Amino acid sequence: MNSLMNNGEELLSSPSIIAYLKEHNEQAIMEIRNATLALAFDFYSAVGFYIYRAIEKILEEYLVLFKIMRKRKPSFGGYIDYLKKHNVDAKITGILDHIRDNYRNDIIHPNEFWNAENATTALGLALSAILIIVPDIMRRKALNSMAPESLPSRI
Repeated sequence: MNSLMNNGEELLSSPSIIAYLKEHNEQAIMEIRNATLALAFDFYSAVGFYIYRAIEKILEEYLVLFKIMRKRKPSFGGYIDYLKKHNVDAKITGILDHIRDNYRNDIIHPNEFWNAENATTALGLALSAILIIVPDIMRRKALNSMAPESLPSRI
């Protein structure tokens, strides 16, 4: 119970991913903590609200990587479209499509209410998605840092 209330990111069970998010995306960490705190206090619909905000904060990193400039953030589906256009692994786009079609789009409607089963299933799926998305972002950032345009020129 203490982890749910104070350190929800520990449910990711990957020290390297937790460390990366703490260093590069503190907002995502805060949203994960809010989701697990909502679960601890039986605010089941709020779990979905917060965990999908965490995923969207993480997906924003792809916009930077792909140098996509937008005045407004894309919709959840818009993020998925960008990922597909940039050949992101189908495991990632597939799980995001599944989340969008079966959980995220439902919970944003005011007449939709989740119970404990809905909340724990959605949270587990979202955390699984984060566990495959973040390593891809980390890998792409590492490759970008080795790209010729990012290397110092030789004299």
